[in-house]
Amino acid sequence: VLKKGDTLFLGEYLFAGSQTSVWLEVFEVKGDDVGCVVKNSATLVGTMYTLHAAESHIDLPTLTEKDRIIATWGVKNKIDFLSLSHARHVEDVRQARQFLSKLDDLNQTQIFAKIESVEKTALYRCNMAGKPAVLTRVVDSMTNNLRPTRAVATDVANAVLDGFLVPFLTGGSDAIILGAETLHGLRPVETISTVGRICVEAQLSFGENEH
Repeated sequence: VLKKGDTLFLGEYLFAGSQTSVWLEVFEVKGDDVGCVVKNSATLVGTMYTLHAAESHIDLPTLTEKDRIIATWGVKNKIDFLSLSHARHVEDVRQARQFLSKLDDLNQTQIFAKIESVEKTALYRCNMAGKPAVLTRVVDSMTNNLRPTRAVATDVANAVLDGFLVPFLTGGSDAIILGAETLHGLRPVETISTVGRICVEAQLSFGENEH
């Protein structure tokens, strides 16, 4: 699957930034052994790592055995939605739906597919298809800091504002999910509060008090 020159990323999230993801370049492949050169400096924390082969097609099933166990438990306990991380194409969503159907998913659990794509394009397509659009990884800078950067705060506000300004041209987000910021962030409560305040202020600029 891998060959010389391929790029790999190792970290808790795909492309989570130079500080939390290791950027690797393959320089040799010998059987099952792969030699890589580390291209950046990073600190890996936690235990849940993702390995992403940026330039290789890996034909693996959408749901692992552990995923199936978790999804089965979820359907039995009537969860509202299933988050499908790192979806590669629409077939991944179809396979997940087929699995849920085999479990007699009478509630028709919604599937939120996390697609590594251009943010506004993905939101626009979800809006036009009438599907919920959920934005994540918006305040990574608050994982280790009390306040978000100006760029990050703007991203959060735009997730709300785009839905009011030109919803049929750009599209807004229906919800925001926090990840590393609350999973192992230093100030999870403050992070949630900050994101909430930014969203409220964005809504108030259009006379809205709910979103």
